[in-house]
Amino acid sequence: MIRVKKIKLTDKMKKVRVECEKKNGSQGWDEYTIHSADQPGPELLKSLASLASEVVAICEIPEEHEGRITVTGVAFSYSGQDQNMGASIIARKSLVRSNAPLNLVTPHKVDSDDADNLQQLMPSTIRALDTVINYSLRFIDGKRAQQSIFDVTENREKKELAAA
Repeated sequence: MIRVKKIKLTDKMKKVRVECEKKNGSQGWDEYTIHSADQPGPELLKSLASLASEVVAICEIPEEHEGRITVTGVAFSYSGQDQNMGASIIARKSLVRSNAPLNLVTPHKVDSDDADNLQQLMPSTIRALDTVINYSLRFIDGKRAQQSIFDVTENREKKELAAA
């Protein structure tokens, strides 16, 4: 079993860093980090971007500011006997009167019925985080963005048609 501990877009959103743990039998968890310049699949980037609406809700930011929020990562935790997931979302908000963004980290919230209502993740956030986890695991497995092999062929055909 592998679980994602953190995913972060680094170096001006050009690299992906994934921290994960793998169950090592009864010995506990082994830790691994992947820091890659390989472009992730577009689904991973879209899943992170979809968390902007969750940042707006959790941080009580006006909804009209959602377009100014860029999610750059998620830090996950696992606790309790059931290893319930918890998370904090890391984001930046562009500011109108500043040339630097506002760095945001949502309060840590958990996916647990035992938690205080204000501490619980919303169902929409849980679904969005599960999607991020799934695409992060695909990235760990080597699924990266792939350029289309047809672009070269299509460009060659266009050049041949233009020359004719």
